[in-house]
Amino acid sequence: MSSLNIPIYLVLLLISQSISTTLALEDYYCCPNTTTYNNITNTSYNSNLNLLLSDLSSASREHLFYNFSINGIDNFETIYGLFMCRGDMLSVNCQDFVTRAVKDIILLCPGSKTAVLWRDDCMLRYSNQSIFPDPNYGSIINNPSTPFVKYNTIPITNNEHEQRRFKQILGKIMNDVTTRAASDDRSIDKKFAIREAKFSVNTTIYALAQCIPHMSSKDCLNCLENAIKVLNKCCDVYRGARVQFPSCFMRHEVYLFYNNQGHDGIPKKELLIICVVVAIVIFLFLLSIGVFHLLQRRRRMKRNNKILKEMNGDLSGILTAESLQYDFSTIEFATNYFSKENKIGVGGFGDVYKGELDNGQEIAVKRLSRRSSQGVEEFKNEVVLVAKLQHRNLVRLLGFCLEGEEKILIYEFVSNKSLDYFLFGTLVYTSHFSF
Repeated sequence: MSSLNIPIYLVLLLISQSISTTLALEDYYCCPNTTTYNNITNTSYNSNLNLLLSDLSSASREHLFYNFSINGIDNFETIYGLFMCRGDMLSVNCQDFVTRAVKDIILLCPGSKTAVLWRDDCMLRYSNQSIFPDPNYGSIINNPSTPFVKYNTIPITNNEHEQRRFKQILGKIMNDVTTRAASDDRSIDKKFAIREAKFSVNTTIYALAQCIPHMSSKDCLNCLENAIKVLNKCCDVYRGARVQFPSCFMRHEVYLFYNNQGHDGIPKKELLIICVVVAIVIFLFLLSIGVFHLLQRRRRMKRNNKILKEMNGDLSGILTAESLQYDFSTIEFATNYFSKENKIGVGGFGDVYKGELDNGQEIAVKRLSRRSSQGVEEFKNEVVLVAKLQHRNLVRLLGFCLEGEEKILIYEFVSNKSLDYFLFGTLVYTSHFSF
């Protein structure tokens, strides 16, 4: 049996080494050799690690960041773990990363009690020492302290002056994105910021920074400032670079590498609040306009009703008989829109026009002067006067029109002088028509 076990063991070892080599080309990982355990003798830690990785994998379905710990028999067997995906990443992509990473990290760091794996701006790590953001573990958060650095080896330009200008713009945007990420306490799943700046007409610099969400603003700022120092030493004139620490990372490119939809500095929760507030404001604005027009309409109706109510009780027939009230459009049409040809006189209270209704009846229309401050009283007095003096020798009042500022009386057109006397007072004729 032993002669068979050796070749099989060698084959498995070669396969494991081959897988590790392939993964190493795709990922960057760190697993210090000083913190290892024996899978056979320390089964408790191994079991806890498997439980931890399984829990992290399950949590990736709903979270872009998650931390978890499992207590052991003693502190040496307690294990801490977390994963963090880029703040603009879709949940399904984050889940894919974590699902693969929990398998790969075992192959890449077999027996290690501390391990970190980076891939596509995502990170998975575990340790037997606390890696959670806590003031008591400030010196441990970034252990290992050596960052993962990757950059495009093509410089932005070969012109030294333009390189210096690129450094200045890059430095400014990196400082800005660092400050914003460190102060982003608006979401439990993110301490994340993105920014962009123009370098030239055809070139835009895109920058991104992110920290473990539960870090304090001070620790996040320190971590990202260290990343900027690394960036300035190695690759601040190159077209793209990324610096990843165990607790933070930053990246810049001259192409859009992140999803900027809904990530322009306004989180979804605040964006929803803004949309609701804007909708309420618009609704209240439209409501106020509607109320204003309704009040205006009621004022007009109240004013017209007041005019009618002030009239003598003898006019109750006018007040209650709907047929006596004419539309302004009807009177306009009957008088040919108050044309000069239809104008038959000017009286003390206004102009008089001859007209013809749709049924062929001829009428005399008195349009009270809108300029007169006594228009309402004049209207009332004349209606009362004519209504009380109905006689076979007098003109008959057919109706009236009240619309806006228009106050109009409609009389039967007759050819006697009673219309002159009661309707005009002293009448100045302007046509060959006569009463």
